[in-house]
Amino acid sequence: MSIDPDHYAPLISPNQLLMIHSDNDSTINLTDAQLTFSKANEPKKFSQVQGCPHGYCDKMYEDLKADLELLFGK
Repeated sequence: MSIDPDHYAPLISPNQLLMIHSDNDSTINLTDAQLTFSKANEPKKFSQVQGCPHGYCDKMYEDLKADLELLFGK
């Protein structure tokens, strides 16, 4: 069984969606991630990082930190 994020993205609101994605992800390409993001309702924020593989990398730290502060405060 797989989970189709395109189905669930519109259901996240009214909660905030924060998506961080790499331009170098070989598992989920950037275009597909942006398409999924476009299906989500507001409020939402998309951050793109350069050169990371699939999953977390250190280049995502600042975006992740800012997004967590947005969600939970400092």
